[in-house]
Order: sequence, then C-alpha cells, then structure tokens
Amino acid sequence: MHQARRLGDRTLALVKRAGVWEPITWRQSLELMPARVMGLFALGFQKGDTVGIASRTRKEWSDADLAILAAGGVTIGLYPSASLPEIIHKLIDTFGISSDNVEVQGGINSHSLQHM
Repeated sequence: MHQARRLGDRTLALVKRAGVWEPITWRQSLELMPARVMGLFALGFQKGDTVGIASRTRKEWSDADLAILAAGGVTIGLYPSASLPEIIHKLIDTFGISSDNVEVQGGINSHSLQHM
C-alpha cells in the first residue's frame, strides 16, 4: 500500500470498458482496498487463510490478490486451464476460489469448498 500512496495518480493499469481503454490509477485502486478486504472478512475470511484464484491474466486477479494479502492471507494462483483434479488437489486446504472459467466453476461447485 506504500507503493500505491507513493504513485498516487500515476496509471496502474488500463482496463477495457465498452471497447475503450481507461486508465486506473494507483489511488483509485487503493481507495477500493478497504471495501475489498471487508468483503473478504464478511465472507468469513480470517487472517492466515489461503485463497485460490483461477483466472486469465486480468486486473481483477491482481485486485483480489492484493486484497487477500492486505487481509493477511495467502493467495494460490491456479491456471484456469488446469484439470479439475489438479485444482481440487491444490485447494483442499484453501478458503475458496474465484474463477472466470465456467467449466472450472461447475466442477468445483460439485465439491466441498467453503466459498466460491
């Protein structure tokens, strides 16, 4: 968060919305951090929990990763192309998973993980 404060209004990332690339600043990302962290705690997240994320490279992945770290957690990055058994094996001791892969979501929903 020190880096976000230091870089302030400099561009952190470009996000495509309605076909137009829009800059997101470090300050904008930092301002959203408390809500993201509180959202994790509202789901029952506790400091020290591990969270798996299966997604293509995208800004939301890094947003989730930073919120997990800020909340005192550990992120496990998962390839969305990994097989369901590989993903389940890595997630046995994790808090949850977020995925933009429909096949991964469907397969994981059939297993006993705490949160999606």
